[in-house]
Amino acid sequence: MIDESHGFRKIAQYVAIAFGLFLIGAETFRNWGEWPHWKGYAFDYGFSVMLILLGFIIYRTRYVILSLMAVIWSLTVFLFTWSFIGHIKNIASPTYGLIDQIPLTIGIGVLDLVAVSGIIFTVLALIKTKQVGKVGVP
Repeated sequence: MIDESHGFRKIAQYVAIAFGLFLIGAETFRNWGEWPHWKGYAFDYGFSVMLILLGFIIYRTRYVILSLMAVIWSLTVFLFTWSFIGHIKNIASPTYGLIDQIPLTIGIGVLDLVAVSGIIFTVLALIKTKQVGKVGVP
């Protein structure tokens, strides 16, 4: 049988790793010098690390990893959508950190869309993996 999930897994892997690395850098840059309470950024770092790790091990037990990655992407989409809505409500107010409110809100919206694409490719890879019936190492 041909493994049709390979392309989707590759895209899901790259998006997860790139997104996680970017988010760690962006969150650090934003908070540099004015770190808020840890609850303001702990989930960002936690989800980033999980996406990076799952991205690197996606080819091992792929069905389990893809399932976990879909869950993490879902939580990430929730987190970014919640943050985006909060920033839209306060668009005229100043924010803390090195980035002004409007560019920050646009950036959060773009990252939310990237997270949505991450979950789409992960779910497509999960569906294709299940159809092929391969659960173990390729």
